[in-house]
Amino acid sequence: MTPAANISFRQRLARVFFFFPFQLVLVHLKKNHTLLFFWLILLGFVTQLLAARYGAPNLFLAPEYLNAVGFWSYFIIGLSLGIFIMAYNIASYTSNGSKFSFIVTLNRPFLKYSGNNTFFPLTFLFIYIFFIVQFHRENEMHQSLLLLLDIIGLVGGIFVFLVLGYVYFFSTNKNIFTLFKLKKDKNGKLIRNPKDIPPLKRKWWQLQAPLSTANEWRVETYFANPWSIRLARGSEHYPKELLIRVFNQNHLNATRFEITVFLLLLAIGFFRENHYFQIPAGASIVLIMAMFLIIISVLKSWLSGWSTIVFVAIILIINQFSKHDQFSYANYAYGMDYTGKKAAYTDAVINGLKNNSKNYQEDFIHTVEILHNWRLANSKYSLMRKQKPRLVIVNCSGGGLRSAMWTFHAMAYVDSILNGALLNHTQMITGSSGGMLGAAYLRELYLQSKTDSTINIYDDKYLDNISKDLLNPVGFAIAVNDLFIRLQKFQDGEYIYTKDRGYAFEQAFNKNTGWALNKRLSDYTEPEAKGLIPMMLMAPTITSDARRMLIASQPVSYLTNNNPLKNVTNMPSTESIEFSRFFAEQNPGNLRFTSALRINATFPYITPTASMPSEPVIHLMDAGVRDNFGMKITLRYIYAFRNWISSNTSGVVIVQIRDKSKERKIKDVRTSSKLESLFTPLGTVYNNITTVHNYNQDELLQYASLWFDGQIDVVSFQLKNEGEERISLSWHLTNKEKRQILQAIELPENQQSIEKLKELID
Repeated sequence: MTPAANISFRQRLARVFFFFPFQLVLVHLKKNHTLLFFWLILLGFVTQLLAARYGAPNLFLAPEYLNAVGFWSYFIIGLSLGIFIMAYNIASYTSNGSKFSFIVTLNRPFLKYSGNNTFFPLTFLFIYIFFIVQFHRENEMHQSLLLLLDIIGLVGGIFVFLVLGYVYFFSTNKNIFTLFKLKKDKNGKLIRNPKDIPPLKRKWWQLQAPLSTANEWRVETYFANPWSIRLARGSEHYPKELLIRVFNQNHLNATRFEITVFLLLLAIGFFRENHYFQIPAGASIVLIMAMFLIIISVLKSWLSGWSTIVFVAIILIINQFSKHDQFSYANYAYGMDYTGKKAAYTDAVINGLKNNSKNYQEDFIHTVEILHNWRLANSKYSLMRKQKPRLVIVNCSGGGLRSAMWTFHAMAYVDSILNGALLNHTQMITGSSGGMLGAAYLRELYLQSKTDSTINIYDDKYLDNISKDLLNPVGFAIAVNDLFIRLQKFQDGEYIYTKDRGYAFEQAFNKNTGWALNKRLSDYTEPEAKGLIPMMLMAPTITSDARRMLIASQPVSYLTNNNPLKNVTNMPSTESIEFSRFFAEQNPGNLRFTSALRINATFPYITPTASMPSEPVIHLMDAGVRDNFGMKITLRYIYAFRNWISSNTSGVVIVQIRDKSKERKIKDVRTSSKLESLFTPLGTVYNNITTVHNYNQDELLQYASLWFDGQIDVVSFQLKNEGEERISLSWHLTNKEKRQILQAIELPENQQSIEKLKELID
């Protein structure tokens, strides 16, 4: 650079203002809003400002790999960030490189560009590390040395990929001198006149880098390397044709690199069932963003100003083709027959099933036999207490992995305190989402323990199993499989299905639980009928009309009956459909039990809605959309057997296992801004869905006294899940969240509930 003493203040100011890194920041702020949007999303995650309720920040601040948070989990996050940073630099170079034509005169132009384009990556990295340190301290996760290793892993992962990437560009990208073999004499003058270089005869399909002096951004200084700043060399004396050819060559190499990385990531998807390839979910999120950046960059390189409209056109075309079966991917309920005749989803068929009195009578008599077996199994308790047994129905709330762990822990803990009386008295379990996963696992262990004395259902290892991560394999499946192309298939008996994130979810759940639930729906028909285990009923929601699909191992048509009463003139709508009878010709009993649980716990966008073998196709999603606790099913069941229950029991105990407190604190309503007021109506509806369910169900429960002569007691176990103690709604739990769930059973209100159950059933 020119000595400082020989330049004016204006020149100094110009060298500061027209510093290349600063100009790149300005050009991004002015023109590259898409690139900045991706950085803002990542920043929102790591600062816990975005999707904190769903645990997204935890996936970055405490990533888990092979069931552990440590060096390797952060290293993999770093690798994914390295891919994202490289994609960001390439996209930036493709969009902005021609605005700074001086870089083609520098050695290794793309490396120089990237070295000056570090403001946003470095800013993000410093903020990310700060929040990692803060998160570790707040959660008392690691000692200082281990925390340092985690940060080294993160930075090391970024460094490793960037080095590999730039090695490629070192060997391929050329500047104007090396590309056209230009040389200078001792005085710095070109020996070969650039104007003598023949023009390139370009094909119509070859890249054409945009270059115009009108769009040129002024640069006075730049980082030659991290330790030195130099004056920018002018490029005005080089023919425009040569500059374009340099950029074309650099863009072509960048495009090849991006396509290679993109295809490599898709290829890794073939190994996604290997647990070593089930990378942290945070890394999968970054990879998804990197792939979109790659697509945008490639289109920008090829199509320049037409890239946006072509990208939109491609999305619209894909959307149109996806409406046809041969171009779309269904998300299956594994075990069912999708090859033969489809079930007709029509009003005539639905109403015909509802009004079939023969089915109703048969199912009623069959369930009464189950109830008799249940009473026989509780005869010893009746003799001890010298009264009829209490019939227990367990309602499990949804709430992802927190509900799965809480439901398992609460039921197992209470059952151990009551010396097995809880599970023995429980006649039915219903509910939604994660709670049903925890209850189903405990029920299966309870069944196995009847024939295998080595199984202790209260062993902590089973609680550890149900709390293991389910999000990593699902997130990776989304990144490398579901978003683009699904090539892998698997065979289940005589049927063949496409692998998707639903398959990844079930495989992970089976592995976590030692394949205990790797059964069919019909496998539970006999043990339920004999009263060995409680009946279990799931009620996922049909997305098209909000009806409920009742999935059970027993026939339960009496729960779909909604005919007018003698003293009521009305034409009630059919609300519920019995799964086994509606899909009678599609092998319903062969449905994988894990598929039933997964469908009942379909978390939007994470696990897919199941496409059922019907015409028209119906899609099933989370039961919590209609009833987060299963209370309506419970009251219908009590109503159907009200006479038997009144005569043969001392009443009903409804055990509610909630993932949050029932009574919500009254919020301080303050004056909202105009922007907040726009989202208040939608936010109010969404945030109060569970509260609305509570109001409606309490009202129905109160009315039960008009048609039921027996006693109904509701006993609740509630997870403290508010404010700073909030546990994320996710399929992943941090160690701190697991400790909160374990400690929740010691809360005074939950201890009071245990004492209440002792009075009722012990």
